[in-house]
Amino acid sequence: MKGILKTLVIFLQFSFSSVKNSKPEIFVFITEDVFQLSDGRLVVSGQIKSGNIKKSEKLVAKVDNIDKLLIIQQMEVFGKPNGTEIGVKDDFVAFTISDIAKDKVGKGMVFLKEQ
Repeated sequence: MKGILKTLVIFLQFSFSSVKNSKPEIFVFITEDVFQLSDGRLVVSGQIKSGNIKKSEKLVAKVDNIDKLLIIQQMEVFGKPNGTEIGVKDDFVAFTISDIAKDKVGKGMVFLKEQ
């Protein structure tokens, strides 16, 4: 009986893995920390909860109940070589953005990728 259950579990994992991976995950980033550079740009750091992101992509954040469009100007993926260009799920990243006041961004703020 255990052999049949084990075979069934393996079959189901294999059967649904291609379906699960057929569409890209929605990008979700949760802010841990924010600080302002002398030129006014903000550095936002936190963890990618799903999906992936790369430099120059556009993010959307809800600011004062309005969707604010922001462009990643620079990005660093912690624990990966300098120059890593894509952050993926579970990565801790920091990116610079402008056109938003520091008091509008805080810990726990969610950023999504523009669709």
